[in-house]
Amino acid sequence: MAIYKIDGVDGDVHKPKKIVTLNTIIPTSTTITKGDVLMIDTSVTTNGAGFNVIKGSGADEAVTVGVAAETIANSSSSTTLTTKIQVQVAGLNEDCTASSAAINVGELVGMANTFVESVADYSSDHETRPFALCVKAFTADTADGAIMIYDHGFYG
Repeated sequence: MAIYKIDGVDGDVHKPKKIVTLNTIIPTSTTITKGDVLMIDTSVTTNGAGFNVIKGSGADEAVTVGVAAETIANSSSSTTLTTKIQVQVAGLNEDCTASSAAINVGELVGMANTFVESVADYSSDHETRPFALCVKAFTADTADGAIMIYDHGFYG
């Protein structure tokens, strides 16, 4: 389990991250950017569901798994790219971007496409399920905050 703690030896803040390598299929002329929210690709079951991820789409996604830890581009205009990607699945993340609404410290955070969004910011057609906790406030449409991604235990 990822733990946020103070190192008792020298007083430095310890900010652990759990990063795993998962498979992804990137559509033509598409980029997964570091900081994009990713979700389990349930359409791919090679080696079992859960080992393939895609960019977040929509909201109310219980399959949100983490945040891209690297940028991978498919510059081809004719073929999909099947590759591996580093995904942060637990710990402090300062790379993601808020959706069109601000997020306050202490609010539960879910997915809104490739962005993060407070689970309190919903309407009848737009609900998010939490996968993280806001630990540094976000201004709307910016990457000026931070989240603590729950270690959901899917990957050890």
